[in-house]
Amino acid sequence: MTTTTVGTTKEEPILAAERTKMGGGLWTTEKYGDLSQGDKRLAAAFVTGRVELRQLRGLYKIEFKELAVVYRRTGEDGTKAPLRARVYLTQKTAKKRMADLEETSSVRAEPPRRAGGSEEYRGLVVAKPAREVPLTEEPAVYGYARFIDDRPEIPTTDNALGMNEYKDLLEKARKHAATLRGQATTSHHHQWKSMSYYKRMARKAWEELDKVEEAEMDAEEFKRALDLLDVTMLEPRAIRLFEAADLDNSGFIGMTEFEVALMMHDGAPDAGLTPQDAFKMFDFEKKGTISRTAFPRAAASLEVAKTFPGKPESEERRRAMEALFDVVDKDGSGRSPPAKVPKFLRAFGLATRGAMAINRHALPGRARTRSRPSAGRSRTRGAWSTTCGRARRKRDEKRRARAAARDKLGSSAARDTALRNKERTARLRREQAARSRHREEEKVARNRLAAERALAKRRADAQLRARSAQKEEDRVREIRAAGLDRLEATFRDLRVVPREMFASLAARERLADVVWADFGDNRLEVLPSEGFLMWFASLRYLRLANNRLVSLPGAELGKMGKLQVLRLGRNELTELPSSIGELLELRELDASINRLATLPGAISNLRMLGSLDLASNHIAAVPNGALGPLFGLRTLSLRANRLFELPDDISEAVSLTTLDLHNNRLHALPEHIGDLVRLKRLDVSTNALSTLPDSVFGLASCEVFLLSRNEIVGLGPWIGGWKRATLVDASFNKIARVDRAAGALRSLVDLRLRGNECVSLPPEVGLARQLQTFDCSANALATLPVELGALAHLHTVTLGRNSIAGLLPREIGLLRSATRLDLSYNKIEELPETVRGLQELIVLNLDHNRLETLPDAIFDCARLENLSVAANRLRALPAFGGGGPALRVLDLTSNLIEELPADIARLANITRIYLGKNRLRSLPIEMADLLDLADEVRLDRNPFSDLPPRWSCYDADLAIQWVRDHARFYREALEEWDATGPLHVSGRSNLAAYEAAVKRRCGSTWIDHLTPLLRSYYFRAKRTGTAPRFDKLADDDAKLRATARRKADAIRDFRATKARRDSIFFHRLQEDLYHENLRPRIAVAETRFNLRRERTAALDSTDHDTLLEEVHRRAILQDQREAHVEDIRLQEELLQLQALHQHLLDTCGDPTDGTHFFPPIGGFYSNGYPS
Repeated sequence: MTTTTVGTTKEEPILAAERTKMGGGLWTTEKYGDLSQGDKRLAAAFVTGRVELRQLRGLYKIEFKELAVVYRRTGEDGTKAPLRARVYLTQKTAKKRMADLEETSSVRAEPPRRAGGSEEYRGLVVAKPAREVPLTEEPAVYGYARFIDDRPEIPTTDNALGMNEYKDLLEKARKHAATLRGQATTSHHHQWKSMSYYKRMARKAWEELDKVEEAEMDAEEFKRALDLLDVTMLEPRAIRLFEAADLDNSGFIGMTEFEVALMMHDGAPDAGLTPQDAFKMFDFEKKGTISRTAFPRAAASLEVAKTFPGKPESEERRRAMEALFDVVDKDGSGRSPPAKVPKFLRAFGLATRGAMAINRHALPGRARTRSRPSAGRSRTRGAWSTTCGRARRKRDEKRRARAAARDKLGSSAARDTALRNKERTARLRREQAARSRHREEEKVARNRLAAERALAKRRADAQLRARSAQKEEDRVREIRAAGLDRLEATFRDLRVVPREMFASLAARERLADVVWADFGDNRLEVLPSEGFLMWFASLRYLRLANNRLVSLPGAELGKMGKLQVLRLGRNELTELPSSIGELLELRELDASINRLATLPGAISNLRMLGSLDLASNHIAAVPNGALGPLFGLRTLSLRANRLFELPDDISEAVSLTTLDLHNNRLHALPEHIGDLVRLKRLDVSTNALSTLPDSVFGLASCEVFLLSRNEIVGLGPWIGGWKRATLVDASFNKIARVDRAAGALRSLVDLRLRGNECVSLPPEVGLARQLQTFDCSANALATLPVELGALAHLHTVTLGRNSIAGLLPREIGLLRSATRLDLSYNKIEELPETVRGLQELIVLNLDHNRLETLPDAIFDCARLENLSVAANRLRALPAFGGGGPALRVLDLTSNLIEELPADIARLANITRIYLGKNRLRSLPIEMADLLDLADEVRLDRNPFSDLPPRWSCYDADLAIQWVRDHARFYREALEEWDATGPLHVSGRSNLAAYEAAVKRRCGSTWIDHLTPLLRSYYFRAKRTGTAPRFDKLADDDAKLRATARRKADAIRDFRATKARRDSIFFHRLQEDLYHENLRPRIAVAETRFNLRRERTAALDSTDHDTLLEEVHRRAILQDQREAHVEDIRLQEELLQLQALHQHLLDTCGDPTDGTHFFPPIGGFYSNGYPS
C-alpha cells in the first residue's frame, strides 16, 4: 500500500504553458470507484462521493467528485471533531478495516513507471494512522473505494485471438465414455492441490477473458474459461459445478467462487455421463422433452445400447429402442411425457437390468423364442457336467489323503524341536548383539580420536592461514596506500617501454606488486621480450589498447597466471600467441580493431573467460573446437569480420547471453544454435542470411533479435518460440510473408519490418498485446488487418510507402495509446470516423495519398499537434468548430483547396501553417488573427483570383498584407454601415461622415493609408446597397473569370497533347538510331570487358606474389631477431657463471686435490656455446 500526493514531477515539462491551463480535457480516466463507509467502531465519521485516478502520459492525479463528510456522532460538548485523514492507494482490495495499513505503506510521490501504469492499484483508502490524534488501536478507515477499470473492451474476432472452434461434447463423450465409467466405478481419492494453484488458475482465467478482478462471469464465460485453462470435462458437469459455486443464485460467480468450482472438480468423483446429463444434452428445445429421434443418441451416449439385441445400426436394434421408447411414450406424441426425467430414468433402468429385461418389456415374442434351447444342446450340456463332477471328486480325495499323512507326526516331537530352535535363536541373537555393541564402541572411540586430531589440525592450519592472510593484507594495504599497486603510463607518446621500469632488481620487485597496469594510448610497436611481462606476478588488469603493436611476446605472456582482464584493442596485431591459453584466470579479452586472421586453438583452455571481443578484424573462419569448451563465456563479439560460417560447437557455449555477428558474410547459422538457451541478444544484421534454422525456436529467453540487412525471405514458424523477445528488427530484407506464429510474441515491444516485400500481415499480430512500436514502412501492404486495433499499448505506428488503398479499417480508432501515426505515400482515399478515438495522437502524417475530404472527427483528437495532409486531393476543409485545441503545425501543401473556412482562426495554438500550391481564390478576413499568432505561414503559388482586380497578380505576401489591412477596419465599417447604411443610400449622409464614424470606432488602430480602401468599400456598398465581401467576387466578375479560366484550360490541353505527340515521335527516332548500329557497339563492349578482366587477373596474380615475398621476408627477419635474442641470453649466462666461479675461488681458494670447482670456461662451452 502506498500514499500519493497530486503534483508534478521534477522532470522536464511534458505540456506547454498554454495546455497546462486547460481544465481536465487532456487527462484520461484510468480507474474509478465510489466511496463506501469505513469502520463504524473506530471512525467517528465517514466520507462519500466518487474518486477517479486519471493519467496524462507519465503523470497521474487523483480527483474527488461530490466529496462529503458525514458524522456518526459528536463530541461531549455537542461539537463535531475535525476530520484528520490521509489518502492511500492500495495494491490490495480495499476493505473497511485494514490493520496492516501502516506496516505495508510507503510514501511515494508518483505511481511507478512501468508497463501497465496504474493497473497495479486496486483501490483507495481514506484513513487515519493509529499514532495520530485521536489515538486508536489500529488505523481508522473513514472510507474506501474499489477501483474499476474504465478502459473500453477491445472488440476482437476469434481469428484474431487464435482460438479453435469448440469440439463437440457429444463426440468427446462417446470417445471417452468407457474411461469415464471406469473411473466412476473405482474408489476415488481426492487430488486437491495447493490454494496458490487455484488462485493462480483463477487469475489466469480472468486475464485470458480480459476481466478485472472485481468482475464476474456467467455460465458461458465459465465454460470458455475452462477451455482456455485446458480443463477437460463434460458440459453437464461444468453446468453442475457452476450451479454449485453460484451460492446466491445470481447467475454470476466471482474469482473466489471460481476457485471453489475448481476445488470441487478436483475433489468430487467424476461418474461420467448420468441419465440426467444425457436428458439435458439432448433436450435441444429446452422444453423438458426428448424426441423419438434423439432417444437412440441418448442411449448411445450412456452406452446402454449394447444391452439391446442386434448389432449396432441394425434394424433389430432400432426396433428394440423404438419399443422401449413406446413404453415411456404412453400418450403417443412422439416425445417423452410431461413427467420428463423420472420416466426417462425408468426407461434406462429397464435397459440396465439386462437383455432379458429389455426383451421382456420391449420384444416379448422374440425373447421367448431365444429362451427355448434345443434338445441336442441339453444332452451335450448334461454329459459335460457329469465329466466335470468326476474330476472334482478325485482331486478332493487326494487332498484329504495328504492332510491325513501330515497329521501322523506327533505333537510332542514338534514341541521339543520348536523349543530347541527357539533357545538357539535367542543365544545367537544375544552373542550377535554383544559383538555389535563392542564394534560400535570401538568405532565411536576411533571416530572421536580422529575428530579431535582433525579439529586440532584445522585450528592450527586456520591460525597459520590467518597469520599469513593478515600479513599479506597488511602488505597489500601498505602498497595501496603508497599507490604502488597501479602503473599508469598512458598518453606519453612512448615508442618502447623504458628500461628503468623493469631493468633493475628494485623495479622488478615493484612490478611484482602491481595489480593494475595501463600502457594504452601510446605508440608502442613492440614489447620487451626479455624479462618484462614475466615480472607481473600479481597483475589482474592489463591494457595495451590504442598502440601500434604488431605482435606480443608469447613466451612471457602465459606467465601472468593471475591476469583477469586483457585489452589489446586498436593495434596492428596479426595473430595471438598460443601461450594465451595459459592464462587460466582470464575473464575478459578484448582484441578488437586489429588485423587478426585467425584464432589460436589454445583459446579453448580459457574456461573462465566471460567476455571475448574480436570485432573489426580480418577473421575468415573460427577453428572448430575453439569456442565449444568455453562454458563460462557470456559475451562474444565477432562483428565486422569476414566470416562465412560459424563452427558447429558454438552451440556448446551454453552460458552465452550476447552474440554479435554484425557485418560479416554469413550465409547460414549453425543447425543447433537453438541450444543457446540463455541467449539474451542475437545480432546477425548486415550478412547474407536467407533463412534461419528451425532450432532458433528454442531461443525462448532471447530478448533482442537484430536481423536487418540480410536476404531473409520470410519469418517462419520458428518465430513463435521467441516468448521473451522485446525487439525484433528484420528491416531491409526480402520478407514476403510473416507466419501466424508471430502472435505468440506476447512480450514484444518493438517490431521493425521496414524495407521488405510484405503484401499482408497475419491477423495474429493483434495478439502481441505489449507491442509499442511498429514499423512496416516501405513494403507492399495493400490492406491492414482489423486485429491491429487490439494493440492497446501501441504508441508509434509507421506504415508509410506502402500500397494501402481505399478506406482504412474502422478498428484503427482503437489504438488509444498511439502518439505517432505515419500513413504517408499510400493510396488511401478516405479516413473512418473512428479516428476520434485516437485521443493520445500527437503526430499524424497523411502526405501523398488520395484523400478528397477529411472527417470532422479528426479535430476531436485533443492532443493532436502536427497534422500533415500534403500532396492529396482535398478541395475543402471541414469546420474546425472547437476541435484541434493543441494543433501547432498544419500542412496542406499541394492540394486543390479553393476556400478556407472562417473558423480557421480558432486554432489558438497554431505556430506553422502551410497552404502553398493550392487553388485559394481568397483569404477570409478572420485569418488576420491567425497570421499574428503563427510563426510561419506559407501561401505561395495560389491564384487569389477572388481578390479585387488590382490585387489579382500579387504574390502571397501582398495578399497577407491585404488581409491585415482590411481586418483593421472591416468589422467597424460593417457595423457602421448596418447602423447608417439607409441614410447613405438615400443621400441623407455623405462620405465624410462615414469616414469620421469609422475612424472613431477604430480608435488608435487606424492608419492613414487605409483611407483609399475605406472609400472604395463605401462606394461599392452605396452602389449595391449592401456591405461588400472582399473575399467573394460578384456574380458578373465570377462569370467573366470562369470563362477566362476555361479558355486557359483549353489552351493548356492543346499544348499538352502536342507535346505528347512530339515526345512519342522523338522516342521512336531514338530507338531507330539505337538499333541501327547495335551489333558494332556490342562487339566493342565485349572487347573492353575482356581487356578489363585480363588486367584484373594480372593485378591479382601480382598482389599474390608480392604478398608471398613479404611473408617470406618477415619470416627471415623474425628468425634473425630470435637468433639475436638467444645469443644475448647465452652471453648473460656465461657472465653469471664466470662471476660465480671467481667468487668460489676468492672465498675457498684452490682445491687441495688440484682440481677445479668447475671445468675450465673454454672447455665448459666447447659444445657449441660462445666462449
